Amino acid sequence: MLNDFQSKTLCLIPARKSSKRIKKKNKKLINGKPLIFWTINFAKKFFKQENIYVSSDDKDILNISKKNKINFIKRPKKYSLSKSKSIDVAKHCLDKIRNKIEKIDNIILLQPTSPFRKYSTLKRLITTFIKKDLNSIITVSRDIKEKKNLFYMDNNFRLSKKKSKIKLRINGNLYLTKISYLKKYSKFYENNSKVILTKDKLESLDIDVYDDWKFLNKNKKSLDKFK
Repeated sequence: MLNDFQSKTLCLIPARKSSKRIKKKNKKLINGKPLIFWTINFAKKFFKQENIYVSSDDKDILNISKKNKINFIKRPKKYSLSKSKSIDVAKHCLDKIRNKIEKIDNIILLQPTSPFRKYSTLKRLITTFIKKDLNSIITVSRDIKEKKNLFYMDNNFRLSKKKSKIKLRINGNLYLTKISYLKKYSKFYENNSKVILTKDKLESLDIDVYDDWKFLNKNKKSLDKFK
């Protein structure tokens, strides 16, 4: 089941050059390696290497991808701005590789800003996605950074705008979506998408501000297990 999934899944790592709050954060060194390395390393251990693509407008990230033998897609400027959307980056990638990969049904997005990932979470996410034949599934956390984009979770572990005791934020760790759904609706997830709740504070990290980077530095030894 997993082998078939791996062969039919595109793994996309988006990593633009600029960053508003932490300059060049995807290239900043942590444990002697650029931040994006930890996500590339994670992807290589599970997905078919020929199905992994880095999308970036940065020559340095291109070189990092080449060094790690990962496919690279040069991202145009209009998809590399602070207001650019990940969905547009994904659609650009799919358009560029449509003749390179024989049969791709799914796309999984791995953001470099979430370097702590657990394979157990990934496998749980994929197993749920396959068994329930979902359009999409994402990871979420209960630690709320800001009130915008606030979601709740219903009793069936699905996103909901209806208020409940369990408040959520989409943490950016893992997004898994059927390509047919993504192309039709230009979305990674539905309003009632199934979710996987990550409770570990490290796993839920999404590096956006300097306090996040400080937290990463404080816990950088934990990255060693992903080497």
